[in-house]
Amino acid sequence: MEKLTLDQLTYSSRFLSWPPLGKLLLALALLFGSLFADSIIVPLLVLMIGMILLYSSNRFNFPRVIIWAYLNTLLALFIGVFIITLITPGTVIWQMRLSIITLSLSKEGISLASLVFIRAIAGFAVLMFFASSTPLPHLFIALQQLKVPKHVSELTILVYRYFFLFIEQLGSMIQAAECRLGFRDIKAKFRTYGVIVASVFGRSMDFAERAEQALYCRNFRGEFPVYRKPAKLTARWIIIPCIIFAALIVINLKAGKFLTI
Repeated sequence: MEKLTLDQLTYSSRFLSWPPLGKLLLALALLFGSLFADSIIVPLLVLMIGMILLYSSNRFNFPRVIIWAYLNTLLALFIGVFIITLITPGTVIWQMRLSIITLSLSKEGISLASLVFIRAIAGFAVLMFFASSTPLPHLFIALQQLKVPKHVSELTILVYRYFFLFIEQLGSMIQAAECRLGFRDIKAKFRTYGVIVASVFGRSMDFAERAEQALYCRNFRGEFPVYRKPAKLTARWIIIPCIIFAALIVINLKAGKFLTI
């Protein structure tokens, strides 16, 4: 079975026809609505919206690298919220004395940690929706509609395209080093990584020169034509995010008297 790539994921999204700037404004409205809320209800609502958008976009069919990034994010969040719970002062509800330190959990610490955790997960879900439904060339064409300098977007597209080739080359070199027992001990690891870094730099410069010559042989004039251009931003894609942001603020004000940190 062929592995799903990030490009295949974005171009197969059901929201591909949405204007990229509209999706960006929607994501920002949800993120800032969750960030400015002091009630846990709003981040929970944003998390639910983000998960619904993710499921509707690609049925949670992600490449393996995205799944690993999600698991690493969860691990970092668990460590962070655990530290927040321990260091936040307040009404102690649990305490355990060790030989050197005393661990205690406060009501305020648990409330703050829960809010931070839900905010982070909600933000990750919203950003994943935007990243998994918006091809990078579409985003930078949309930025050109905002009068962003053309050379900035073209340079970014080149870096994005050739970054994957760089990662593939780096992976091949690491695999070759492993086959030659280049990581058998600490001394060998440092020596092998040094050789790999030097080799990758030299090969990348050589590859960049050959890629430039190949582009000019194909009559490259500083522009990459995109035949599936994204939809343009319309007035409703400005109004809808503003309404969503205002609704989240109102919900936070109404719910703040019941659930606040």
